[in-house]
Amino acid sequence: MILLSFNVRGLGGGGKRRHIRDLILREKVEFLAVQETKLEVVDRKLCRMVWGKEDFDWIAKPSRGLSGGLLCIWNKKIFKMEEVLEGNHFIGAFGLWGEEGVPVYIINIYSPCELSGKRALWEELQILISNRKGNWVLGGDFNAVRSSGERAGSNGLSREMKDFDSFIIGAGLVDLPMAGRKYTWYNANGQHMSRIDRFLVSEDWLLRWYDVKQWGLNRTVSDHCPVLLKNERVDWGPKPFKFFDAWLQVPGCKELIRNTWNSTAVEGWYGFKLKEKLKSVKIALKEWSRNSVTEMDRKIIEAERVIAQMDERGEKQKSRLMWLKEGDANTKFFHRCVAGRWRKNEINSIQINGEHHKGVGEIKEKMADYFEQLFKEDKWQRPKLDGISFRQIGEADNELLISSFSEEEIKNAVWDCDSSKSPGPDGFNFNFVKCMWEDLKTEIVGFIREFQDQGRLVRGSNASFITLIPKVENPQRIEEYRPISLIGVMYKIIAKLLANRLRKVLDKVIGEQQMAFIEGRQLVDGVVIANEVIDEAKRKKKSSFLFKVDFEKAYDKVCWDFLDYMLMRLGFCNTWRMWIQECLQSSTVSVLVNGSPSRQFSVSKGLRQGDPLSPFLFLLVAEGLNGLMSSAVEKEQFKGVTVGKDAVMVTHLQFADDTIFFGEATENNIMTAGKAKWPIDYAAKKGNFHLNTWEFPSGEAIEGSQCGSPCWSLLKRS
Repeated sequence: MILLSFNVRGLGGGGKRRHIRDLILREKVEFLAVQETKLEVVDRKLCRMVWGKEDFDWIAKPSRGLSGGLLCIWNKKIFKMEEVLEGNHFIGAFGLWGEEGVPVYIINIYSPCELSGKRALWEELQILISNRKGNWVLGGDFNAVRSSGERAGSNGLSREMKDFDSFIIGAGLVDLPMAGRKYTWYNANGQHMSRIDRFLVSEDWLLRWYDVKQWGLNRTVSDHCPVLLKNERVDWGPKPFKFFDAWLQVPGCKELIRNTWNSTAVEGWYGFKLKEKLKSVKIALKEWSRNSVTEMDRKIIEAERVIAQMDERGEKQKSRLMWLKEGDANTKFFHRCVAGRWRKNEINSIQINGEHHKGVGEIKEKMADYFEQLFKEDKWQRPKLDGISFRQIGEADNELLISSFSEEEIKNAVWDCDSSKSPGPDGFNFNFVKCMWEDLKTEIVGFIREFQDQGRLVRGSNASFITLIPKVENPQRIEEYRPISLIGVMYKIIAKLLANRLRKVLDKVIGEQQMAFIEGRQLVDGVVIANEVIDEAKRKKKSSFLFKVDFEKAYDKVCWDFLDYMLMRLGFCNTWRMWIQECLQSSTVSVLVNGSPSRQFSVSKGLRQGDPLSPFLFLLVAEGLNGLMSSAVEKEQFKGVTVGKDAVMVTHLQFADDTIFFGEATENNIMTAGKAKWPIDYAAKKGNFHLNTWEFPSGEAIEGSQCGSPCWSLLKRS
């Protein structure tokens, strides 16, 4: 099924007709919906010029002078119309589609500009749809957007946006993500853009044509872009094995796992044994799921209660909607969530470094190239911080960090991990590990202690997937996705153990200015302090300045050598540093593109979002900036803002990768901060960061009585 909607802004010229005909032939369009023909009379000859072939039928709604006008043309061998549907601002057809004769409603819309007219149209359509259940598709120029993200330069939700969104939801329609481009209309100078053209489909339509997608095509003969609705199943490649919680409820599953585990004889390291036994279990489960689970589905009627519970748990794991523990829990709801989530996250085209890419092979290879380059270290000489003073952990702390891991500590680390989070390349989640702990624990404990003794990880145990989470609505560029690493259970247990130990000593080496990820500190503490500084400056009319910076792709740009240097400067022993370097250097990555992994590659810099260790390791890197600031203050190169009667000085506050700087508005301070944006540039070069934004925040004073920061304690005493 291939439908094309296009607001042509006048169909009188031969050039536009030829362009549409070429577009129809190139895209193999089966149904065409044209808006704004600006023609009072449409005949078969004109339709023949537009369609390019004889096998067509058509309906039209004339324009009013040079305003409006709608035209529908279709392949009559594919769609057999039985009824015309017409309203003030739409025309459509009910008929039978394809060899199977599927009943469908196809509506071509050109919405009025005024809000009252739009509301009347939406009400008319909603009544029509509610009275005729079935497979609906509405396409055209709606002259409205659902959110501010669909209109460039828009701020906040307008009444029209809310009403349009309510119409879509109330009519039971689904707004499919737009592939290829973000906006479909552009004004003459390109300064104003919006997504006012689209297709909306009913849930019944999606159940019939599950793989339907809409594409925004290139803008050519109109200020609107053509929109293509196309049902095509794309094979993105093999999907990795994934363990489902529901399997554990199937009789015989646990016994299969246990028997396979115990019968797999492997010699060598515990790490190698663990990896090979997991591989054997994976093979056995694949074969079992193809047979037993299919048989289970055939017995749904006679075992309705049991099967419903299993389906529900399986779909909940896929949908990630944990809040459904307290909400509506039915399989149909979960299936809709899974389908909606898949459509929202599906990548059909991507822009990388200014170039658009489409197609399975091209997208997967270009994404792998992008992230391989992103995580590749630039070899150049960086300055040291040898003249900067840092606090250090003591010998007792180091002994605690590298002391032997007990079985109880290992088990607690496993139980601390979320049971049903998406698995890494090994395919197993922690619910599997917890349920089968008594069978797996010997190899797991042996694997952990081998790492502790030798500081090495078996090859393949530290592989991970990068999955891309949209940061914005309808993302088009790769920068509009957040890369999250899905890590296998073998490495994640080690990372969790190391993270649990590291967090116990961080407060001894990380300055009080850092508010993130430290026990006893909260992000709100920094907000309270910042507001106190601003409030006092306003009340006492102090002349001062502040600015906020964050670092672009902060985790991705961390230099491993600098991290190791900071570990050394902060007093961490060689054994601990060796463990951390092995955790970093043994990692390999593949990019998940629509559920299928790209080629695997190695990395030489960066911290993985999703690794339990990463937040704490980043704080050690960011402490370099804190040391730089403290040194500048000691040398009277920078003077912060004093607060309270005891004149407590506040120079900066850190929120992981975000930092706010405070200073007196003196010529020396301004000059110091302005020299190459000191000290931010220096810290960025040291940690291999890139400066992202400079902002001038403002805020209102808030109550700080519950704040636990050491800085706040000083302010309270003053």
